[in-house]
Amino acid sequence: MKHTYRVALKELALSQKGAGRSLQFEFGSHDDVFAILERLSGNDALDEDTRAALIVGVKTLGSALLSNPKSPEMSQLLPHFKGLMMELKAVFTENP
Repeated sequence: MKHTYRVALKELALSQKGAGRSLQFEFGSHDDVFAILERLSGNDALDEDTRAALIVGVKTLGSALLSNPKSPEMSQLLPHFKGLMMELKAVFTENP
């Protein structure tokens, strides 16, 4: 079953272009992102915010790559992404 998520990003700190900017987007994943976050919650290698940013970032990147496999830019990144996923899974499996 495909999981669908909505990510909301809101600028909190002031910038020269103004504060309060925001965006939202949706993405799908075959993985339950919340289950992954819960499974890795005991891993002390990363703080909670960093861990969430890493997992959500990787899953959104994966969704973008897999949704556009014929795009020349995406097809060039896909082999590297697969390697990254294998490395991340190995690291977090060794250090749950």
